[in-house]
Amino acid sequence: MIQRALRKIASVILVVALATAPAAVLSYPGQSYVEELRAQRAYQKGNYAEAAQHFSKAAELQPKSARLKYNQAMALLRAGEREKAKELFKGIFEPDEPEITRNAFTNLLRLEQEDTRRLVDPLLPYFPAPEKVSMEEAQKLRETTENALKQYEGLLERYRQSFATVSGGDELGRNYELALMERDALEDFLKRLPTPPPPPQPQQNKDNQKQNENQQEDNNSKQQQQQQQQQQQQEKGQEKQNSPEQKPDQGNQDSNNTQPTPTPAPREKGEKEEKDQQEQRSKKGEQQAPPSQSEEKGKEAPSVAELQKMSAEEAKRLLNSLPEDDKRALLRLINRAQKREEQPSEYDW
Repeated sequence: MIQRALRKIASVILVVALATAPAAVLSYPGQSYVEELRAQRAYQKGNYAEAAQHFSKAAELQPKSARLKYNQAMALLRAGEREKAKELFKGIFEPDEPEITRNAFTNLLRLEQEDTRRLVDPLLPYFPAPEKVSMEEAQKLRETTENALKQYEGLLERYRQSFATVSGGDELGRNYELALMERDALEDFLKRLPTPPPPPQPQQNKDNQKQNENQQEDNNSKQQQQQQQQQQQQEKGQEKQNSPEQKPDQGNQDSNNTQPTPTPAPREKGEKEEKDQQEQRSKKGEQQAPPSQSEEKGKEAPSVAELQKMSAEEAKRLLNSLPEDDKRALLRLINRAQKREEQPSEYDW
């Protein structure tokens, strides 16, 4: 009786426990283990996609298991799902399982290194003699090489970060050394490519250069003109010095002109005295406006007797008011009269 009662109580407790337990507890460890066994069988048969599905179900039942995630990523990688595998490798970090964590870092960086090498594949045919390629090909190769070098720099930096995160790992160190050598080979290849021509100057620089050239040409032409003018002036000066003195054109002379004139040739004594008197009057400012033609025609030259009765000032005014021809004739009469008075008489009356 007592045993039956205890069995009934135990059955009731078990039913209550099963009814209130979560699904993860009910399936653990049996269901997760079954899914993992199915995944391993499919992986061994080469059914990597099916194995990845079973590993995924097992990982859902045990979300903290880094081993199940790693096996799922390896199955995806064998199935050709590289990007999905890389995402799983990036999320694996379990300090309690350092070997799995190190293997995840190693596989992740190896995949990234293979992707970077694919960027270098188009350059491999040109590696023996890059200096012999044409300038157009060199420009394309240069762009591809520079892009690959950027990818290698990022890869090497992630290798250094992994060394600080996980310890050990010979394969990780070897892959890092290979990445260094590949980077150095790319840098040497880039140096051996033909150097592209310098970029064309901006339009503004061309305009400034053209303007400077034009200005320089203008300055040179001005200097040449100045030199020619100076040379012509020197030649004219030498011609004036070497040429004989010429007679001035009396018809163009003006009584108000104060500029120096060439030295006149010898003339009669009366004409020379007339010119001297005219120059003296022009210097003293005693000249008057020339009379009109009607006035010149109406006036007649005074006689010598009339001039002797006039004062000096009246004689000057009268003389200046006469036409030029009358003035000269009058001056000649005065000079002859003075000469006669100065000569002694032959008869003594």
